[in-house]
Amino acid sequence: MKQAEEENLLAVVLVRDHPHTILTRQQLDYVWSELMKKLEVLVDQTDIPMPRFKESGVQYGRFYLSCANVQSYMWQIQAISAISIHTGDVTEPLWL
Repeated sequence: MKQAEEENLLAVVLVRDHPHTILTRQQLDYVWSELMKKLEVLVDQTDIPMPRFKESGVQYGRFYLSCANVQSYMWQIQAISAISIHTGDVTEPLWL
């Protein structure tokens, strides 16, 4: 994680326009499952390089991905920005 941070390849998942919002464990699990679905789609496409991550997890209530290279980081940005979560408090989904 430290190397990814030094190389600006550490991605932290935040709620768009609400960066201080802490996601629940259920919401974090949902984000993880959605990312896995997006990765599974890539497995069938042999002409696209597979994103690689050194580690992932939850730290201080934030989901992070330690990306192995710039291409993985850019893929992750696009994949995460297409994910929204729903809460009981807000009628509109929260975009990541």
